[in-house]
Amino acid sequence: MELMEIIGSTDIAQYRDEYRAAVEAVISAKLDGREPPRWRRQPSQPEGWWI
Repeated sequence: MELMEIIGSTDIAQYRDEYRAAVEAVISAKLDGREPPRWRRQPSQPEGWWI
């Protein structure tokens, strides 16, 4: 069976690529000479930059 037959008709417009948006925000800030945004980390995540 092909994957699309298994999934059926799916509207991909309902999904948002949050990782890409976050990376673009970091790149934009760096290009503008601003401090890149920091995101809150979840308690289960280690310290550091998380997008």
